[in-house]
Amino acid sequence: MPLRIKNVPMGKASIDGILCSTGAYSCIIVVILLENKQVFINHVDSNSFNLEGSDISIEIQRFVRDTMFKLSQLNTNGLLMEKIYMIGGADQPDYGRFHDTLNQMKQNHSLLTPMFNDLTIDDLRNFINLIEYSNLKINLSGGDLDAKRGTAFISDITVIIDRKTTSNCFFSMVQYYGREKELNGDKRKFEPQLMFLYNFDEKYWSLIDNRTPGFQSSHIDKLFTQFNQLTTEDVQELRNTINHYLQSIKQ
Repeated sequence: MPLRIKNVPMGKASIDGILCSTGAYSCIIVVILLENKQVFINHVDSNSFNLEGSDISIEIQRFVRDTMFKLSQLNTNGLLMEKIYMIGGADQPDYGRFHDTLNQMKQNHSLLTPMFNDLTIDDLRNFINLIEYSNLKINLSGGDLDAKRGTAFISDITVIIDRKTTSNCFFSMVQYYGREKELNGDKRKFEPQLMFLYNFDEKYWSLIDNRTPGFQSSHIDKLFTQFNQLTTEDVQELRNTINHYLQSIKQ
């Protein structure tokens, strides 16, 4: 039977053994590994958090509370969380503060105190402590998207995670670059410019350069300084594997 991967759209969450979530620009994709080789994805709409306030930690706690609420609704078997990943956002000052504040909270998770009555101290500290990787400013910012009416040049990401069809967990994200109006639809008809593969043993992402000749971007140049670039003999095989997953996303 052909592989068909459920896509978790913006504002929604799901649990399964294999999932993806597409088109995250200013949104944040939360991936939680659960017991029994299950995966939870929450695609958090950027309109649901406010990064312009003076205390970003409040928004992060709101983020944690809302994600835990969605997880509790879907996690009817009470599966325990194993690891958490948070990816998305644009490379602009507000998301930089979001990114940096979360890292500070990770370093001091044992001292955190809930700011919401419906968020327990154990849930808050456990959630933050389980975050193995976070990048909340990974995308190229297009500035004022409303003013540019679809012409802003941006990037967005798609995340794919498979614990169902492979013996080892396969975790990849890809990054598409283009005009905002070109980056639409859950299943793209063109290949991403960048591909990333996560190494669970070493806890880092490797980057595969998938650009066409002549494609230049200072934002991509900066990403090359942040990630290990894969140049081994099996790069083409990995490209083919990732493209197969992308083509298997349900329409």
